[in-house]
Amino acid sequence: MVLPVRLFLEGDIHRSHETFAHTVDISPVGAQLGGFRVSLKPGEVVILQHRHNKGRFRVIWTKVLPPAEQRAGVQWVAIDKSVGTETNFWGLELPTHDSSFMTWLQRVE
Repeated sequence: MVLPVRLFLEGDIHRSHETFAHTVDISPVGAQLGGFRVSLKPGEVVILQHRHNKGRFRVIWTKVLPPAEQRAGVQWVAIDKSVGTETNFWGLELPTHDSSFMTWLQRVE
């Protein structure tokens, strides 16, 4: 699912501190990001903002696509806003492991 995000880099004064990006795919614990041109490294922590939610995410992997687009897989580290008792950074109802097709199929059999 494609969602717009703002990408903030932590602690490096030699690089731009903010850029725009978008998600290519999302999950309750992370996302694949695209559409940005700054270089990220695995292990680096970045801040993503979607709507009014800001969260810290660790870069797990990166990939360069021609001509100069970057892709990155990020995993949630911490979030500033909670919804009820569960944290919901994206503000969307996402399938959980328990609601997967295979779980449903096992219950039917």
